[in-house]
Amino acid sequence: MKKIFVTMLVVVSMLWCCVPTSIQQTSTVKPENGVSFPPDIQRVAVTEFIDGRNDTQSYPNPAYELQEKIINGLVMKRISVIERKHLNKLLDEQALGQTGIVDERTAVRVGTILGVDAVLVGKVVDYGKIITPVAKLDLICRLIDVRTGKILFALQVNARKTNMGYPFELHREVIDEAVTQVLNAIH
Repeated sequence: MKKIFVTMLVVVSMLWCCVPTSIQQTSTVKPENGVSFPPDIQRVAVTEFIDGRNDTQSYPNPAYELQEKIINGLVMKRISVIERKHLNKLLDEQALGQTGIVDERTAVRVGTILGVDAVLVGKVVDYGKIITPVAKLDLICRLIDVRTGKILFALQVNARKTNMGYPFELHREVIDEAVTQVLNAIH
């Protein structure tokens, strides 16, 4: 038993050494010092995140899970977030749900109807494995003032996660890493 454990440890160590250090990078957030919710923003809607990946076939779309976890995190930060069911119903009624796109132009109309001060939009730019056991998720979020259509802040998150022990958990872990980075960056 001890021989098997030592052999496994040696194999894992050798594999880890084969992963280039340039790939073993850590997560990054831009701007580095984070962003702040303006004090006059009291109620926020979080729209469905857009899947903007070039390769949408290799890995399932993580946008829904990202959106749900970010909503929960914002609520825990005591930010008032409109329930997603109400948002989806409105988007469908306004024929915006068909395109799945809420941007600076449509945020004003959505926000006015919903009675929110701002809309958080997001786009998944990249998602998948870099090389086993390293996964990536690149995400862009923007907070849009519904009164003016002005972008109040933009946040770019490049999440990276490595898991030698359980590489099959990488996708869930990199999503959680991206959510953590977004929520930690919002003050």
